[in-house]
Amino acid sequence: MVKANGYPGYKTGVIPILESLGCNPDDIMSYDDYAAAVKEDSSIALSAILTPVLNLLEEIYTDPVNKVFEILPNILYFINNGGLQVCVENTAQAIFVLLDTVRPIYDLEFSLNLDLTQIIIDALAGLEINGEPVNLKIPFLYDFNMLTVGTVTPYTSKSGEKAYRLENIDQADFVTDYASTDPSEDIAESFTYFVLWDAPEGDAVWEEKLNFFYRYPELVEFRTQARARLGL
Repeated sequence: MVKANGYPGYKTGVIPILESLGCNPDDIMSYDDYAAAVKEDSSIALSAILTPVLNLLEEIYTDPVNKVFEILPNILYFINNGGLQVCVENTAQAIFVLLDTVRPIYDLEFSLNLDLTQIIIDALAGLEINGEPVNLKIPFLYDFNMLTVGTVTPYTSKSGEKAYRLENIDQADFVTDYASTDPSEDIAESFTYFVLWDAPEGDAVWEEKLNFFYRYPELVEFRTQARARLGL
């Protein structure tokens, strides 16, 4: 029997990923609760991860387009700042320890250089509802910064550590950070989201910008045709 000690993967890897995905905080077990529960019943190790993810998928199932666009900015913020890479490495740290142990005997290499953009694109492309493809395509995913909007806010993670996330996404003056760089880019970005999103119902500045385009029937017709081509 070989025992490989490493970082507490649930605390330093799983919890940050669940929080960045937008899982309901009430569904995520704290590290202390998780450790105590697993000590009593080892099956909790899996269900503690699956439960918040499955509940999130249920929310996406109910309103796929709006829910994806609601959680996507924070996911991209997390990825763009290296969070996913660090969490995966923390979770797999025991594997790295084992590889370092056997390397004098066997020459093994293990890389976790993830193509994160392609992972997201593939995941969205394969999204299905009732067995039917949603065909959710986001051609500008190659620039993460275009979608990371909101206020970076500190919070206490279920891991017990200080963490950061995007909040007030629906209160931003600009639909993306990139839109704030130039008035012409503000118009272009607003029009892009006018096409991609449902009509907003709030009174935030960015929502008023999107609703502006609905005043023009020709733009609404263009939106309808563009969404049909995108499979939205």
